[in-house]
This record gives sequence, structure tokens and C-alpha cells, in this order.
Amino acid sequence: GSRGGSGGISQGAASGGDRFFTAIQDEQGETTGAKALYDLLIIQEEADEDEGTPEITKNITQLLRHFSVGYNDGTPYVICDIALGSAGQTFSGGYAPGGGGTGGSIATLVDVTLTSLSDKQILTYDAASSHWVNRTPTLSTLTDVSTDAPQHGQALIYNSATGLWTPQTIQTSGGALSSLTDVALTSLSNGDVLVYDSATGKWKNASDYATQTWVTNKGYATETWVTNKGYLTSSALNGYATETWVTNKGYITSSALSGYATQTWVTNKGYITSSALNGYATETWVTNKGYITSSALSGYATQTWVQNQNYLTSTDLSGYATQTWVNNKGYATMAAVEAWAEDEGFATQTWVTNKGYMAASSFTASNIVSTLGNTAVN
Repeated sequence: GSRGGSGGISQGAASGGDRFFTAIQDEQGETTGAKALYDLLIIQEEADEDEGTPEITKNITQLLRHFSVGYNDGTPYVICDIALGSAGQTFSGGYAPGGGGTGGSIATLVDVTLTSLSDKQILTYDAASSHWVNRTPTLSTLTDVSTDAPQHGQALIYNSATGLWTPQTIQTSGGALSSLTDVALTSLSNGDVLVYDSATGKWKNASDYATQTWVTNKGYATETWVTNKGYLTSSALNGYATETWVTNKGYITSSALSGYATQTWVTNKGYITSSALNGYATETWVTNKGYITSSALSGYATQTWVQNQNYLTSTDLSGYATQTWVNNKGYATMAAVEAWAEDEGFATQTWVTNKGYMAASSFTASNIVSTLGNTAVN
């Protein structure tokens, strides 16, 4: 019949003689463990004969109550929950602990040796005997604990150099802060506080930290007060220019531009930009060219004034002799001729006229008669 576990036992046909079963089959119909069961029964038979006990193997029905088939990682095993054999014997041929059987105890397992059990002991594997043995757990059995003899009041401190927990005395009173390995004190002064320095991994004394009382007396704002006021944090101003940045760039403030015209003011006034004056002459360009200003021409005649005065232009005098041309020709001026005539004793036309002398062309008969009368002519 079936006896617990994930597999069952079915009895085969009796064969008589020295074999009790022809097969043990699991629920899938696979033959598993017939030889193991046979070996166990033979061992029990031999043990009973040694003890002078009648052959228990004849009572097959009662013996089968202590056997079942279990599985370990998919492999079937014959399982027995009673001790078989005499002291010192070892079972083999398919006997294995665990599985689906009920009842039994650790003490019946062939690879477990229990001696003088006591409260709170544990099972520890002993490589020398290949057995699990009962022991009272102690620190000395741990591989990461130093074997140094401990003293009263000591505690286990981990030593990174050895990788072991080592018994050491803990300073409970009378010690000093400066004696700690992670503290570095220098030039202590009244009011100093301990500050952790991540660069050295040590706690150091510092005096430039404000106390809560000092902050309160100064009236400094708390984070809650600033948040409730809606003030921005420095991260919220990322990308904005600081006063230092503006100053370093040489930018000026709005107050420094007081009196200067804004773009809006210039536009409203109708002033034009420099780009709108592209192609026009600048004052620098005019000066470099040597052109003079209108004020520098004060007193000079303009073209309009000359035309209004009916003065002739150079084109109107085309064909007339210039002073240069007359000089080049050797012609004398009127003043030069008068001076020459006077030096030579010649009379000028003006002098002759003023004297009443007549030109030769004027001495005609008619002119003489009209002027002097007939008598003069006669």
C-alpha cells in the first residue's frame, strides 16, 4: 500500500526464497529501489539472528509500515523511519533521509552522532568523522573571531588589519575626546565645536560656527520664514546675472544712465539710427577731406548773391582777355601809357580834349565854317 511522500510503494509478486519483493514501483510505474529494500530486510534479518530474536522478516505486513519512497531533486529513495541493524553497522543501497515519511528523528540518521544532548545546542558538521555532531555554540568555534584570551568587561572589536573580531577593553570613564582615533583637536578655544572633515575622516574643532542663540539675537531669517515669504533660492536664479558678474563685465546701472536718452524716447522724437545714415558723410570724414564749414565761409559771396548782383560768370567772359593774357602779350596798361607819354612830352587824349584841340578828322570845311565862321575860312 501507499506510505506518504511524493511517490508510492506497490507490492509486487512474491518470489519466495531469499527475495521478498520482485519490484518497488513509484506512481509513474518506474522500478525504483527494489535492491535497496531487499538489502535493508537482509540487514534486519541478520541483526535479529545475532540478537537471538525470531525471524521478524516473516511478518512482512508490519515491517512495510516503516518504508516509503521519497524524492530528492527528482531522484527516488527508499525511506525507513526505524533503526535497522546492530551498533556500528552502516546502511547503503539506496537508504536516504528526508522525503515524505512521517515519524522518525534526527538520532536515527546514519550521518548524525548525538552525544549528551543539552539545551540550546546546535548541529555542526565534523569533517573528520563525516558526521553532524551536537555542540554548544561558542565564539571560539567561529573562524572570524580571534583566539586571544578575553578579560572581564572586554568587548569584541573588529580589526580590519587581521579581519578578526578581537577582544578589547572599552573606555567607559576617565577617557579623553582627544584620545579617540577619529578626533583631531588643535588650539582649542572657548566655544569651539566639533565638525566632521570628510577629507581626513576626522572630527575637528572649529570656532566659526554660529550658535542658535547667536542667530536668534541677530534676527536672521529661518528657512521656513524665507519660504513663506516666497523668496527664491539660488538654484531658482540659475542663469540670471549677479551684481558681481555685471560689475566685472563693465555694465552700468540704470541710475548711472540718468539723463541719457532711451530708445523709446529717441524713436518718439523721430531721430534716426546710425544705420539709417548709411552713405552720409560724418564730421570726421568732412574734416579729413579738408572741407570747411558754413561758419568758416562767413563774408564770402554765395552763388545766389552773385547772380542777384548781375555779376558775370567766367563763361560769360569767354573770349575776353585776362590780365595774365595781356601781360603775356606785353600790352601796357593805361596808367603805364600815360606815364610814358608824360615822360616823352606827348599829350594825352584827355589833355587835348580839355585844351579844345580838334582831331585831324574834324578839320573839314563844314566843321570849320560851323565852328569859326566864314571869316576864319577865308
